[in-house]
Amino acid sequence: MIASAPVALAEEAQPSNDLQVDCGACLLVDLDSDTVLYGQNNSKQIYPASVTKILTALVVLRHIEEGDLGLYDVVKVSNTFQEGLSYQAAVANLSTGEQVDIEQLLFMLLLPSACDAANVLAEAVDGSVSDFAEDMNETAQELGCTGSHFVNPSGLHADNHYTTCDDLYRIAKAAYGYEEFRAIIGSKTHTVPATNMSGERLLHNTNALISSHNRSEYLYEPCKGGKTGSTNAAGSNLLSFAEQDGKRLCCVMMNCDWHYDVNWNKIWPQYYESIRLYNWGFENFERRVLVEKGSEQGSVKVNDARAGRDAAVSVRAKRSIKATVRKDVDEKAFHYTVLLPESVTAPVKEGDKLGTLSVELEGKSLGSTDLLAMEDVEAQPPILSRLGEITHHPRSLFTPLRILLTLVGLVLLFFLVQALRRRAWRRRRARARRRRRRKE
Repeated sequence: MIASAPVALAEEAQPSNDLQVDCGACLLVDLDSDTVLYGQNNSKQIYPASVTKILTALVVLRHIEEGDLGLYDVVKVSNTFQEGLSYQAAVANLSTGEQVDIEQLLFMLLLPSACDAANVLAEAVDGSVSDFAEDMNETAQELGCTGSHFVNPSGLHADNHYTTCDDLYRIAKAAYGYEEFRAIIGSKTHTVPATNMSGERLLHNTNALISSHNRSEYLYEPCKGGKTGSTNAAGSNLLSFAEQDGKRLCCVMMNCDWHYDVNWNKIWPQYYESIRLYNWGFENFERRVLVEKGSEQGSVKVNDARAGRDAAVSVRAKRSIKATVRKDVDEKAFHYTVLLPESVTAPVKEGDKLGTLSVELEGKSLGSTDLLAMEDVEAQPPILSRLGEITHHPRSLFTPLRILLTLVGLVLLFFLVQALRRRAWRRRRARARRRRRRKE
């Protein structure tokens, strides 16, 4: 469900004109609310290089989830597995006829970014690299990606192989929902067991935020993993995840250019700018609970209730409304809108939806929830209910005063009828007496 649900990115929580990032495009998003904390050219089409392999892993994991293959199924490397690979491609030195299971191929794919492992996985899933690329595009579309097109599982450059930071976030969030993916990208090293054609392979993670294999100055303790990628056309790229104080962020840092510092040390902006953006996000934003699940949010009058004319039912929030916002936002800035009817008609059952509650900040929706009845309200018996309809109808003659006058009129009418009946009875008796006298 996580991997197939489209992700709708929320609008930027609050623009930041004072923050400029040294990259071609980037995006910082709160994973729990899909709130964009910062974006720079995030909808611009870019070349993803080996960050593509996140989608490759996602497609494989989806097929495993659907039962098309198993995580520990052994794959025999074909004689066509090097299709489309150039001499520059990072490889795990796989050989035709070698037998490796899917899990180990995923480690090769995501840690050292092996392009030969990407092709072997593609053939294992869909039979060919081209068919797997179609699978990649279908998966991306299902996730709501609108600015992407993929032609290979490795990310090697092709003019028709592109994406955006927004789309990469959608893909990465879906992949991050799989425990196996999180475990692999969070590993600093991994040893692949010996195969029928190779001894053990020691793999190193290329992400310098969690691995010091190449550089140690970029180690970042909150980072939980990610994926690197670089080509001449794409520049240097990093998509990563970090967690701190209960907050989970994803940073997409693309199209960076490395350079030298004054001491001729090579500087990699994809790392230090990711760290800077993470620190800014953790420092300036927080997750707030704006509405508690089950909290009382008003009441509604109930007509025709057994309890009488003053009956009402309280309503509660069906779910919590949470939002990621700037820490300096005042509570008074939030606008709460409660939509409830003036009244409802009994019976009412606990849990019935009676209205909605929504929260906005500066005109942007932060979420909404249904408002549910907190208790049962029984209806009046049918006769009393009908009487209530008559006496409370706005055009009814039976207002309280008119009811009293009507009752008095009915009493007078009763005595009048009785008097007329007695008068008629006396007349009948008088006629009877006159008849008897005539006979006598």
